[in-house]
Amino acid sequence: MAYDSPPGGKPVHVTREMMKDPDFDIALLEQLLNIQGPKAIARFLADRLRKPSEYPGIPEMVARLLDPDSNASFRLEIVRHRGGKSPTRRFTDATMVKWVKFYQRARGKEHLSKKDVGEIADEFDVSVAKIRKVITEILRDT
Repeated sequence: MAYDSPPGGKPVHVTREMMKDPDFDIALLEQLLNIQGPKAIARFLADRLRKPSEYPGIPEMVARLLDPDSNASFRLEIVRHRGGKSPTRRFTDATMVKWVKFYQRARGKEHLSKKDVGEIADEFDVSVAKIRKVITEILRDT
C-alpha cells in the first residue's frame, strides 16, 4: 500500500493498482484544492499543459474535468471575471473605430451624416448613440 500525506490535507491511501485508475489524479487535484486553493490547481494544470511531452496524461485529465456531461463530483468550470471589457467587446469596439475612421476618410470629413452613422450602427447591431460615442472618443483622441 502506498501512502501519501500532503501537508495540511487528508492522507490519500491507495494501492499500486488503484494508482492506475484514471480518477486517481483527480483525487490528488482535490487534495491540492483543499491545501492550496483553486489558483494552485490552475497553475499546476497550465504548467503541465505547456509541457505535454513530459506529462502525457494531463490533456485527457483536463478534458475529463471540463466535460459538462460528466457526473463527476469534482470538475472545472469556466468563470468570467467581473469588471472591465471582455475580449469580444474590446475587439468589436476597435473594429467600430476602424469603420468610423474609414467612413470619415471616404467622406473627407470628421463629422458623419445620420445615414452614415445609421449604416455603421446597423452593421454592428448597436445603437446610433454607441456609434456617436465612438466618434466623440475619436475626436477627443486627435
